[in-house]
Amino acid sequence: MNTLLLNEKTISALTKGLVAGVNNKAKIKEAITESMTLWILDKNNIARDALQDLWAASAHNKGAIAVLRTHFNTVSKAIKKANGDTAPVGLTVKDGILVEVISRTASKASTGGSGDGESTGESDSTAKKPVTAPVFDKIALLSSIKILDAQIANATDEKVLDGLRYALFILITNAETAQ
Repeated sequence: MNTLLLNEKTISALTKGLVAGVNNKAKIKEAITESMTLWILDKNNIARDALQDLWAASAHNKGAIAVLRTHFNTVSKAIKKANGDTAPVGLTVKDGILVEVISRTASKASTGGSGDGESTGESDSTAKKPVTAPVFDKIALLSSIKILDAQIANATDEKVLDGLRYALFILITNAETAQ
């Protein structure tokens, strides 16, 4: 049997790392909130520069940038809302400059850009269309099931077999509702 990643030798070290990460995330959010407040309410350039520098220092890591993008957006909106803005727009860093988020639903003409900027997470397009279940072509599904069945017969790796079996299960489930 393989040794688990979580075992008596690793649990202590992993727990210490987890706790340190949680504590650091809380400190980062507190620091972002402080700087965002100073920038939004007082237009403090030192605070703005600190936010831009934090972004630049994290730019090498996509995961870190994703977390910062979320923090910048939510914290800036919360500060604006707490100070009377009824439709706050979040902030992000684009090309090294702290700017307002461009909504996905903004028209190209109204933004003067391509309309592909940062997202506020809101979209009018999904609200206007009713959500419907996908329609599957029964012949295509049956052909796919036949192909998967042949691949399962030839597969030897257990993980590959599990994936193929799961895909087959999904296809069979969808074939039952196909037209």
